Amino acid sequence: MNSYGEKLSLFLAFDSELCYNLFIISEEVSYEKNHQNACCAVAFGISLTAFALTPESAATDLGKYGIMNGFPDGSHRLETNVTRAQIAKMVITAMGREKLDPYAGADRSMFRDMEKTHWAYSCVSEAFMCKIVSGFPDSTFRPDDNVTYEQALKIMVCVLRYDRYELQSRPEGSQLQYPQDYIKLATELGLTEGLTFEVGKPATRGFVATMISRALDIPLVVPFVTPETANKPILGKEFVYEIMDGTGQGEYTTLRTNLDNKIVTLW
Repeated sequence: MNSYGEKLSLFLAFDSELCYNLFIISEEVSYEKNHQNACCAVAFGISLTAFALTPESAATDLGKYGIMNGFPDGSHRLETNVTRAQIAKMVITAMGREKLDPYAGADRSMFRDMEKTHWAYSCVSEAFMCKIVSGFPDSTFRPDDNVTYEQALKIMVCVLRYDRYELQSRPEGSQLQYPQDYIKLATELGLTEGLTFEVGKPATRGFVATMISRALDIPLVVPFVTPETANKPILGKEFVYEIMDGTGQGEYTTLRTNLDNKIVTLW
């Protein structure tokens, strides 16, 4: 486990025998019940309440913030898939940035398969500007394609900025390997606890709802200007990324605390 996992992991003993170990076999990720170990590793300070979420309660939680809305019949259709446009809208709403449009003044769409009048264009362009999502080499975004499980996990890791935190501990110029490094980070953060998924398959609304609801309570990673470069022009400034768990330079901060306080999560 790396330094931030060591710093923030909390091991809680409890009576239940329903603990899970992660097994990655080929390209399939699944969980197996462990009846021998009565401990649960709750990484990054996430409470047991977060892991007790059901897809239904997670969807209800997200509905309070307008992140995931139900259907007219009162259902959430948790077994259906999520498109790339839909997940962009969900995570940007979770960041409180859904009313922003970084390319509003542009003459044309940044993706050749999305008109500026598309219902999710502003959220997709905002997510692209924040480097949370990316397009394809042919200048398309493919908004109606289903988002895969590994794509969804990468998006959520990037929203929380744990990719940036991980990279600063690696040699300069390093890059995270997709999808394995993002799946590993998501697992350490607890986003996949108790869930099953298969790489390459479309993510369900139930999976995405649970993942995002858990992510709302994970301390955000925020960049701080290093003291040595504080007085330099913006292009000369250097940053260090810290987890906002209340022990460093900033206060305890999560997506949920920002939403509750009507604060836009900065990027």
